[in-house]
Amino acid sequence: MHDRDEFYAFGEQVAMKMRKLSSPHAKFAVQNAINSILFEAEMGRFDNPAPPLFHHNPTAIYNTNLPLNMPPQFPPYFSPSPPIPASTNCLGVTVYKNNSANTQEEIVKGCVTPQTIEDYNEDHFLGIRIAKQSIPNLKRGAVANFKGKFSITMEGNQIDTIKKEAFFNLPGVRSISLLSNKIKWVESGAFSNLESLLYLNLEKNSIESFPPSTFSNLPKLERVDLSSNRLRFFKQEWFSGTPQLKVLEIAHNEIFEIRDDSFSTITSLKNLNFYGNRIENLYPSAFVGLKELDLLNLGNNDIKDINLDFSSLKKLLLLQLEGNNINYISEKVLEDLRVLSTLSIYANPIQCSCFDILMKWSVRNRIHVRSQCNQQLPVCVDAKSNFAKCIPRDDDDFYKTTPNFKSYLHMCRIY
Repeated sequence: MHDRDEFYAFGEQVAMKMRKLSSPHAKFAVQNAINSILFEAEMGRFDNPAPPLFHHNPTAIYNTNLPLNMPPQFPPYFSPSPPIPASTNCLGVTVYKNNSANTQEEIVKGCVTPQTIEDYNEDHFLGIRIAKQSIPNLKRGAVANFKGKFSITMEGNQIDTIKKEAFFNLPGVRSISLLSNKIKWVESGAFSNLESLLYLNLEKNSIESFPPSTFSNLPKLERVDLSSNRLRFFKQEWFSGTPQLKVLEIAHNEIFEIRDDSFSTITSLKNLNFYGNRIENLYPSAFVGLKELDLLNLGNNDIKDINLDFSSLKKLLLLQLEGNNINYISEKVLEDLRVLSTLSIYANPIQCSCFDILMKWSVRNRIHVRSQCNQQLPVCVDAKSNFAKCIPRDDDDFYKTTPNFKSYLHMCRIY
C-alpha cells in the first residue's frame, strides 16, 4: 500500500532522472508513466505498488533503441489503455458556492477534481459550469472525486464523444446537463454508478443511438431528456438499474416505430414524450406494462393506426395524438381509455362517423376531448363512400379536397 505522498515523491524522483535522458522516446515514455502514476494517485487508487525495476531504473522498462517513427513499448505491468493523463487544455470554470449568486471564475488545467478547484470546500460547493468552450471529448475521469451534493453543467462546448466513466466517483452529483453540444457517441457506462443522480439532460445533440447499459446503476434517476437528437429507434436496453425513472423526453428525434414491449423493464415511467418524431408504426403492445404512466405524448408524428392495447395503462390521464394522420379510432381502444381526463386529437382527418362516436364516448365518461384547433379546419371529414360507417380507411377513400390537417398544426389554437 502506497500513500499519496509516496506516489508524488516517486514521480518527482523520476522526473529528475528524466531530465538527464537524451532519447526523445525515453522522455516520452517516462513522462507517460509519470502521468499514469500521478493520475492513479489523484483517483485514490494505491493498491498496486510500482514494480521494483521501475524504482531502481525507470528507463529499463522501455526499449528506447527504437527507430524514431515507432512509439515506445510499454511493459505488461501497465494497462494498454492507462487512465488519461491530465489534459493540456485550460478551461474556464464557473464554480458555485453556498448559493447561485456566490460564484467564482477559475482556470482549470486538465480534469476537474477537488485538487484542481481553488479553495475547494465540500460543505460549500454547489456545482460547476463550463460553457461555450472547445472540448472535443470527455475522457475517463473528466469530472471526478467530488463528494458532496452538486450539479454539473457543460453546455455549448462542442463535445463529440463521452467516454466510459467520464463522470467518475461522484456519489453526490444530483444533475448533469450536456445541452447543445455536438455529441454523436456515448460509450456504455458513460453514465453509471452515480448513486444520487436525479436529472440527466442530453438535449440538442447529434446522438443516433446508445450502446446497452449506457444508463446503468442509477438508483435515484428520475428524469432523462434526449430531445432534439437523431435517434431513429428506442431500446429499453439503454437503461439498466433505473428503478425510479419517471420522465423520459424523446421529442424531436427521427424515430419511425415503437415495437412491442419497448418499456417492459422501465415500468416506473409517469411521463413519456415522443412529440415531433416520424412515427408511423405503433405495435399493439408497445406500451404494455406502463401501469404508472399518466401522460403519453405522441403528437406531431405520422401515425395512421391507433390500434393499441391501453388496458394496462390504468393511470393514464392525458393522451396527446394531435397532428397525425389518424382517421379512425376503434370503440375497443376508447373503452380502454375510460380513465382518461383529456384526449387531444385535433389536427387529424377523423371521419365524421367516428367523430360522433368519440363525442358520445367523451360525454358518457366525462372526458375532455380537444378536437378543434383552428377555425379554418373542420373537426372531421367524410369519406367518399359508406360515410356513415366508422371503419379503417386508406387515403384514397377521401376526396382530394380534404385539407392537410397536419400542415395547420403550427397555427393551432386549442378550443
